[in-house]
Amino acid sequence: MIVEDNPDHAEMIKRSFNRSGQWSNIVWAKDGQEALDYLSVCLIKEIPLLPDLILLDIKMPKIDGLEVLHQIKIHPRLKLIPVVMLTTTDREEEVLSSYQSGANGYVTKPMGAKEFFDKMEMIQVFWAQANKTARARC
Repeated sequence: MIVEDNPDHAEMIKRSFNRSGQWSNIVWAKDGQEALDYLSVCLIKEIPLLPDLILLDIKMPKIDGLEVLHQIKIHPRLKLIPVVMLTTTDREEEVLSSYQSGANGYVTKPMGAKEFFDKMEMIQVFWAQANKTARARC
């Protein structure tokens, strides 16, 4: 799941993840409220598998990424979903706040397209191949 208000960034992330062939059904939420609404629907409908990974921007309209992270990590069935903060800021207080709120990773978005795709590839390799996670089930 991608939670990103910048459509260009969201499209680059989706293209990168689709290109690898390791991910299917990528959901894009355009803001924090849309992300929480989607996850709530998953829980209400008891969809067997929740997202395997959430890439979450911090600066977004309606509900910011830190609040979305907090809501995910306090919920008993959502807290197992790995959440990687993917944002343009590298301010130490936001990095610290993210990890204190339960983020599983913090990655800054590079400015250039090649660097952006390279970083997306590293995220995919780690979360799809190298890291072992528990599957979040309803």
